[in-house]
Amino acid sequence: MVYENRATPFYLRFPSELSVEAQTEFLENLKQQSEGEDGLLRSTELSALDSTEGLAVFDVQDGKLLINSSHPFIAAFQEYFTDPRRSLPLEMLAMSEILMESHMYHMGLEEGVIRDVIGRRDELLRQFVRTSARRTAGMIALALTEAMDNENKLEEEMRAAFEAMGFANVIHIGGKGEPDGTAEAHLAAAEDGTVQRYKVGLEAKSGGKVSAKRLGVSGIGRHMEKHNCNHHLVIGNSFSTSTGEDSASVLEINTYKEDNKRKGIEKTITLMHIDDLARLVRIVSAKRVGGLSRIRDLFRNCVTPEESKEWVDRLAAETPENWPYLDILETVWHLAEEQPNEAVEYAAVITELRHRTPPVRMNKQDLIECCKSMQGMARDVVFARVNTVEIDRRPDLILEDIKTAVGEYPEEERRTIYI
Repeated sequence: MVYENRATPFYLRFPSELSVEAQTEFLENLKQQSEGEDGLLRSTELSALDSTEGLAVFDVQDGKLLINSSHPFIAAFQEYFTDPRRSLPLEMLAMSEILMESHMYHMGLEEGVIRDVIGRRDELLRQFVRTSARRTAGMIALALTEAMDNENKLEEEMRAAFEAMGFANVIHIGGKGEPDGTAEAHLAAAEDGTVQRYKVGLEAKSGGKVSAKRLGVSGIGRHMEKHNCNHHLVIGNSFSTSTGEDSASVLEINTYKEDNKRKGIEKTITLMHIDDLARLVRIVSAKRVGGLSRIRDLFRNCVTPEESKEWVDRLAAETPENWPYLDILETVWHLAEEQPNEAVEYAAVITELRHRTPPVRMNKQDLIECCKSMQGMARDVVFARVNTVEIDRRPDLILEDIKTAVGEYPEEERRTIYI
């Protein structure tokens, strides 16, 4: 049916541009393989296919099952696919989807019906993951990039990204003449009493290029005044600022910033590509970047998406000192065992860490940032609260969860992360 142009399977990949004779030979060999002892499936591989494709593709010619690591369902359970001891059930699930599609073609169903059934099942798998609380920073970053052409979903995932980075009171606003949302960084005052906490307005622009008119700098300024925001971040696929500082948007943003500076007020607007925000979410969860005070540098110093990308590039290239994840987890576990009726406070963890061999010395802020980082990579098992920390799994197993989460990151990011 495929070679007669009567079928375009979703899960199957056939060699193209074969002559009639080659097609006949290929199908005959395929029949013999299917009836042979080894069958059609010869190997399985985890591969980053397009996120719009199914959870797997079967390359018929090579007998290779390609598990799509860009599919949300696979991303959510990737640790099972990368572990040969646990991968078989999910490989069987992927093959069952492929064989079900093949069987529907064999039954003679119309292709429109087949595509509808397959599409609905695929969307159901995606929906299960979206509505699950089990979302790591890597999963949120992936969902953010997948939503780039979906206005409502992009707004939702932008808010999720700020929550994953540790911002508080991340709320949805929306509506005509309003920002999509706001997020707050609840930082303690500096030693000299300087207020460091800040508030960011959030704006997500899905679809095509964001023009100066669509951006609406004056409207953003009104949003910031109304909601008492210090900064405003606009994300999109592309902007009309790529020609440089001569663009109308950049000039208007810089004028707005300088006008407020003369009044002694800090108001900034930052433009950023969606992919770069996704990268930032992954980096913040896995690296010691200095918390929300460091992220404020992005808002203060970057206007164009090119400047934002360079800022994230520099952050990604940094190789921070190793965080003592296992020491902290074992200490929290030990304190919880000793005092099962009391919450484990950060102060107690700091004291206990100093008694380890060798001793581990951390200040409270670094410890909190480390625990929040682990929470981002090991959802539902590490809980970094305001004054206490809790873990719901054995330390060595949590560390494996963290390693798995980082293993899903792009290779260029993994190279500068040490667990």
